[in-house]
Amino acid sequence: MHNRIENLVKDYKIYIDGTSFSCSGAEDFFYKKLAPVLVTNKKQVIVLKAFAHKVRKILTSNSCNSKAKRAHNILSEYSKYNLLILKGRKRKNKNYHEMCIKEFKKSSKHFRLLLITQDKKLAFAVDSLNKTLSKSKVHKIITFRVCLLYTSDAADELDGVD
Repeated sequence: MHNRIENLVKDYKIYIDGTSFSCSGAEDFFYKKLAPVLVTNKKQVIVLKAFAHKVRKILTSNSCNSKAKRAHNILSEYSKYNLLILKGRKRKNKNYHEMCIKEFKKSSKHFRLLLITQDKKLAFAVDSLNKTLSKSKVHKIITFRVCLLYTSDAADELDGVD
């Protein structure tokens, strides 16, 4: 497990979609598995500002829930230890998936990208983007779910991934 994460951290710019912070096992993964590898390798993960802004907004509203608190706590800890880069703008009325895809298009020209997400629609949108990217000289974006990073099948999926 540790070696898989270490290889991902070394080889990819890692984007994290907000849905990953609320899944089962998120705290264990982000605090115990990913953070130590990021620290050791002096790397950071990327989260869109729009998501961080949304979490802050929920925390100050009457609809605050445990998922928002969990996301806020993880974001705060990652910021505290300089493990987090917030990218993009705090767009209020723009589709979150569109913002992600725009960011991925831009970054995939220069870097190998890994998206950690629990959002099936976003993963599908990235898959569609990969199909268009395969015709150009940019890097494909790989996606993983937090829960998949715990399975042996995920290790098999990493073999040969460019």
